[in-house]
Amino acid sequence: MQSTQPLVDPVVTEVVSSDLPPESRSEGLRADIAYGARLIASYLRSDLVIGVALLAMKFGLEAGSSMVMLKAQLQLAEVTNALVERKTDIVPPLLSVILLLGVCVIAFSLLRDFSSYTLRMRARQHLTDRITDRWMAKDRFYHLERYRKVDHPEQRIQEDIYAFVENVLSMGPTIFGAVFSITLYARELWRLSPPLTVSLFGTELVVHGSFFFAVCAFAFGWTLVTHWLGRGLTRAEIVRQRLEAQFREDMAGIRENGEAIAFEKGTRIECQRLNGTFGLIRRNWLLYTIANMRVTLASSVPTVVLLAAPMLMCAPYIMKGQMQMGDLQMVTGSMMMVYNSAGIFIILYRGLAMLRSAVSRLHFFDRQLDSLPAPSIQVTPADGGTIRTRDLALAYPDGRPMLRVADLAIAPGDRLLIKGPSGAGKSTLLRALSGLWPHGGGQVQAPDHVRCCFLPQRSYMPDGTLASLIAYPAAPDSIPDAVYAEILGRLNLAALVPRLHEFAPWRRILSPGEQQRIACARAILSGADFVFLDESTSALDMHAETSFYTLLDERLPKAAIISVAHRSTVERFHNQIAEVTAGQLVLQPSPPSVDPASRPSQEGITHVIDR
Repeated sequence: MQSTQPLVDPVVTEVVSSDLPPESRSEGLRADIAYGARLIASYLRSDLVIGVALLAMKFGLEAGSSMVMLKAQLQLAEVTNALVERKTDIVPPLLSVILLLGVCVIAFSLLRDFSSYTLRMRARQHLTDRITDRWMAKDRFYHLERYRKVDHPEQRIQEDIYAFVENVLSMGPTIFGAVFSITLYARELWRLSPPLTVSLFGTELVVHGSFFFAVCAFAFGWTLVTHWLGRGLTRAEIVRQRLEAQFREDMAGIRENGEAIAFEKGTRIECQRLNGTFGLIRRNWLLYTIANMRVTLASSVPTVVLLAAPMLMCAPYIMKGQMQMGDLQMVTGSMMMVYNSAGIFIILYRGLAMLRSAVSRLHFFDRQLDSLPAPSIQVTPADGGTIRTRDLALAYPDGRPMLRVADLAIAPGDRLLIKGPSGAGKSTLLRALSGLWPHGGGQVQAPDHVRCCFLPQRSYMPDGTLASLIAYPAAPDSIPDAVYAEILGRLNLAALVPRLHEFAPWRRILSPGEQQRIACARAILSGADFVFLDESTSALDMHAETSFYTLLDERLPKAAIISVAHRSTVERFHNQIAEVTAGQLVLQPSPPSVDPASRPSQEGITHVIDR
């Protein structure tokens, strides 16, 4: 039976159906233009010598190409007139000049490609570093995802920066070349325009440059028509990028969780999910197609008009003998070049829409990086090596109270176990102690320059060598292979030693229990001062769990270990137990069955004041 529950995010569906994406709802064209200009200025300031030199070279080559093309057209016009007048003796020298000019055009094109591609990578490198640094700073990547303020930041950094650089560096010099070309060809078109007598209110006026004014008026007027016809293209492109990123994410999720999907026979539901997302792509593609067709219509009409207009405008003057056939050829070429210059935004409209889409997405992303709410839990540096809390109260993001903690201190060497029902706030307390949970009130005092290690049920396992996983975030070469081998042996993972330097997607190769033991090795080799364990032995049997905690206690005797667990077997590895009861964290006495002498000292952990 077909499910009535949505498999695709309803917010995305609403954006496709009727609403505007957040990028289009926020600020207007002027703000996006200003932001794009700031990005360009930021790069040029960072690459003041090479970058500016490459840009100047690119602009110079555009200007040079326009001058060469004009010279070639003038030579072709002379060839045409010479052929009409049967002066064949002057044709070969003219053709030699045209051939030489063609060689110059090829050389300019090669140099233009060199400067363009070099400049693209240098600009992309700077902007990628700039925005990535902002995304990573102050754990914004974590908080931004938790608040769900921006969809697919990785796509914005990778694809939108690429699109921005690509379009700016392809269209910028083109616009400059258009401005330069209009100064060259306007003079020729003005020269070739016969005086036009116009009667205005009984007065005879002689208008010079009528061909030039006619083509400029047509170009500017048609620019407005093009914008009116193609105004929906930017919105359709923004939505398209969002949907394509969602489709890739859905497929990546299937690849990452292939084993679970295969075990659960979830192929059918996953196909429905993919079909649902691609169905939205298809719906938006209709709008995207219509918007592109409108732009194509707008850009095609001038081609037809300029095909016939020069002939119709020049025919009367040719018949009167005021113009030659070579002049007609020059007028046709000049009118086309002036139109291409004055109407450059018509020619580039599709690219400008893509550029506006990239700028809008980057601008929205950049603004969201600075719009994260300030944390209501105050995190301050503490003297000594003890983490302390004062009047700490955790809350849900909507403000509802979650857990109250007061006057807790965790000193080096402490072993604290936090127990309680699921959803009571135990894991959230670990985040608060690490300064990652902003909702609530009170204060967390944490010492500066201490090393913390967090071990969830499934730790971060990026693709790489096994040694790089164990050493993370340190460099794998900083630890001798013998140390890796010894600690893997202690964790009953000796079979992995021969594969220590094998690059592989280990998160898909290792079992959950093996990943938890790799995380234990990582914590030990990091020499952490505080180790936070969140159900970190849930996939281990009792023997492996014992080895896990015994090794931590042996290798990190001075580290504070704070565990969240439901298993009662974990209690024997801790010298203090705190339990969440009725929204309060309450410290309990040690279980009588455990020999206090076998535990580290309890000094440094103060009892919670139940208020």
